[in-house]
Amino acid sequence: MSDYTDKKNTLLNELTDKANRLWGSKRAENASANIIEAAEHICKVNEASIGDFESPLFHPPIRNH
Repeated sequence: MSDYTDKKNTLLNELTDKANRLWGSKRAENASANIIEAAEHICKVNEASIGDFESPLFHPPIRNH
């Protein structure tokens, strides 16, 4: 497996374990699609090379009022 996939799988396991502890196994299982999506977003942000004034890949631009 690639380093990216290994990191994502490790993060996914950590998030799933935490969800099980916080919510119980049934609720964590029901939230598995959200947990997978969160792991993917976290990995994308961690791997992205962005400047200080750029928004993350999936986040809308922040507007100054």
